[in-house]
Amino acid sequence: MCALRETYDLFLDNWNDNPFLLSGFLTQFMDTCRGKGWSPLVMVLKAENRIIGVAPLAIRERYGIRFAKPLIKSWFSRDFIIEDNLNDVFMQHLLDFLFRTLGCQIASLDFQSDSKNLETLEKLCRTGRIHVLRNSEMGHDVLSISHSWEEYQRLRGKNFRRELRRLDRDLTRAGEWRIVSTNGENDRFDVLDRILNVEKNSWKEAWRARASRSVDEDLLAVWKGSRIAAKTNHDFGSKVWFLELNGKAIAYSLVLYYKQKGFFVKTSYDKRFGELSPGICVLSAVVHDFFAKREKSFVDFLTHLPFQERWNPVYLPQTRVTLWKETLLNRIFSFVLRAVFSNRARTLLEIVSRRLQILNPLE
Repeated sequence: MCALRETYDLFLDNWNDNPFLLSGFLTQFMDTCRGKGWSPLVMVLKAENRIIGVAPLAIRERYGIRFAKPLIKSWFSRDFIIEDNLNDVFMQHLLDFLFRTLGCQIASLDFQSDSKNLETLEKLCRTGRIHVLRNSEMGHDVLSISHSWEEYQRLRGKNFRRELRRLDRDLTRAGEWRIVSTNGENDRFDVLDRILNVEKNSWKEAWRARASRSVDEDLLAVWKGSRIAAKTNHDFGSKVWFLELNGKAIAYSLVLYYKQKGFFVKTSYDKRFGELSPGICVLSAVVHDFFAKREKSFVDFLTHLPFQERWNPVYLPQTRVTLWKETLLNRIFSFVLRAVFSNRARTLLEIVSRRLQILNPLE
């Protein structure tokens, strides 16, 4: 990856608006992937000495079955980056690479549901006798920045403005508060330490303890990747927004900026101040900033969660496809996989998995 970095980033600069595919982030995701027992790799397709498409992948073999999946989690990347009008060429090479070169039996890939690449893939699979199983996944909310803040508030209505005033009053009653932002450079305090202190007192900490996870690996990967990207990509930037109450940070939001988009990557709050809705407060401040400056066209929430509805974003659905070729081993897998997504699947899956000791590759 290091040898291709300059050419790779130049290709992304021309054809990509997703910061998580930049080489600085990709190296972090590859390290995380290795730590979980997967082998990361990036398929780079070149023509006439130029890159025309890239596919970051992860490979693992269990019980004699080789699986492939996207290297980057679906909320960070929902498609492949391909030069315009070369979708058919790239997707055909991708299928050959997965099933012939790598010898995979099973592959799962993520796409935005209206993706041209998904349509192309399904067409090629039909002609190539590759089975395709579709499954709806959580998509993401996107907010268009097309008005001034005043006009946006008016369009959202009285209840929206009333809620903002209530949040302000509740914080004022609790003490002296302010919202500050930093890009993490030349600060008198360690920004990452402040983030981690909020995380330690958030509801997520109990969830991580139950899952035997000491840290948020995605948070650390994105933080390290953003430090690298800020130095190597002129279109990239990042900020951390903190809500401080009586001098203490009680909520934060990590926001990335790339080309014409903003991205809400991580937001968390100290659960001891939950009645003040600190997470909503800090996100509202960032949304206000986007509308006030109007330097970006869209804000991507990366997720689709109920609390985001207050900003009236547009929901973009997502699809995961699982691919396999018809072999004896894959016939067994096909039986198990289709059972997973049927209404009576769970009991049947447990029985078959115990007897055949086949790992569900989607987990």
